[in-house]
Amino acid sequence: VRRNKGAVAALTVIAVLLLAGVAGTSIGLARSLRAEAEARRQAEIARAVNEFLNADLLASVAPENLGREVMVRDVLDASAEKIEGRFPDQPLVEAEIRQTIGNTYEYLGEFEASERHLARSVNLFAEHLGPEDERTLDARANLGESLISQARYDEAEAIIRKVWETQRRVLGPGDPDTLLSLNNLAAIYTYTARYDEALEAYEEALAGQRAALGTEHLDTLGTMNNLANLLRMQGRLDDAVAQMEEIVEVQTRLEGKEDPNTLRFRTNLAAFYRDQGEYAKAEELHAETLEIQKVVLGEDHIHTLSSKSILASLYFRQGRIEDTLA
Repeated sequence: VRRNKGAVAALTVIAVLLLAGVAGTSIGLARSLRAEAEARRQAEIARAVNEFLNADLLASVAPENLGREVMVRDVLDASAEKIEGRFPDQPLVEAEIRQTIGNTYEYLGEFEASERHLARSVNLFAEHLGPEDERTLDARANLGESLISQARYDEAEAIIRKVWETQRRVLGPGDPDTLLSLNNLAAIYTYTARYDEALEAYEEALAGQRAALGTEHLDTLGTMNNLANLLRMQGRLDDAVAQMEEIVEVQTRLEGKEDPNTLRFRTNLAAFYRDQGEYAKAEELHAETLEIQKVVLGEDHIHTLSSKSILASLYFRQGRIEDTLA
């Protein structure tokens, strides 16, 4: 080394670069192999779901079996019956399908069936991907939302709070899924009359969603809708109406009058008009929305029934007893 300082220095640099190159190549290879394995797994899931869709689901609700007028509920019931024991060696396929079935049951207002499939989906994802995997957290959040719809707020809060805390750590506080969970927490605070906590959580979620998703994203509009409800409960009715009118304008422009979320927002705005004493505006908007709900959602859907209840209260405030009873 003393005799050849320059050569040794050069060789040392070369050795370090070679080692760095080997390390970099190894890391790159490992990432590539992981990506390839994940791609293969997703392809297998896609093939299995496609096979289930064609061989089990669509075949069971074909016109020769159930006639031409098949309802979404018929399809869901058929798929729920077929999935039991269908994927003993493909638990993630079953988890994905059950999550879709569970979410769709919830949209239809069938909460008991929704909860059953979502809970099974959570268990499968947690067992095979771990409790902090993004898909596990998403499934657990969906289960929490189903419990909110059933007014089981204590159970829902325990689930959603844990999901939110994990998402903040794993995904980051500004991730759209994290913000959606915060919005759900705020909704629980509202339903349990913890208005100060709700307002703080809504404002944080809304600021994050506007930054990450923009002002016209459905998540942003949903949080604005929830915040408007909170403002109404706090007696800030003019602020609530102004915000709700903005939401309805944007959602109707983007998705049209028959979109289920548009219907939900229009129902809320009509209720706000009622509370303002703007009975003519409330009745016109509500009657139109209710007729669309009957067609799009059905007579017995929970949102249709809720709209009928609000319209009845509107008639009652005007002393129209016969209309109220009807």
